[in-house]
Amino acid sequence: RVDRNATEHHAHNRSTLNSHQISCRKMSQDDKKPKAAEKAKSAAKKTTKKAPSTKYRTPRLYMRGVVMGYKRGLRNQYNHTALIKINDIEDSKSAQFYIGKKIAYVYKASTREKIIWGKGFRTHGSNGVIRAKFKSNLPGQAIGRPVKVMLYPSTI
Repeated sequence: RVDRNATEHHAHNRSTLNSHQISCRKMSQDDKKPKAAEKAKSAAKKTTKKAPSTKYRTPRLYMRGVVMGYKRGLRNQYNHTALIKINDIEDSKSAQFYIGKKIAYVYKASTREKIIWGKGFRTHGSNGVIRAKFKSNLPGQAIGRPVKVMLYPSTI
C-alpha cells in the first residue's frame, strides 16, 4: 500500500511538471520580436567607440623574469650563478638576445627598496633560461620572485 501511494504521488508530480514546462515554453512569435529589437538596441549602445586617451604611455624598458634557482648538479649547488626564466621567451635562440643585458632583483628592505644588479652571461638549456651573475649572490628568498631584465646595454 505504501509503495502504490508513493508511485501515484510521483506520477502526479511528473504530470504537473510536464504541463508547467509546456505552458512556459509556449510563446507566440509576437512575444519574441520585441526581445530581438531590445537586443539590437543594447548591441548598438555597446559598439559606440570611446575617444582615444590623451595620456602618453611610456614604453617599458625591461622584460619581466623570474628567479628559478641556482645553477646546480645532482649534489652541488653553485650560488654564484642564478637561473633566470624570462617571460615569453621559449627557446635558447631567443634567449641569446638577453646575454650581456643587466638584470635587477628589487626587494624591500626595512626602510626602502634595494636592488641587486647582475648580468646575463649565457643561456641554460633549451627553454629560454639564462644564467646570470649578480654583484652579491642572490638570497634564497629570491627564488620564485620577479626580476627585471633590462633591454640595455644594447648591441643593435
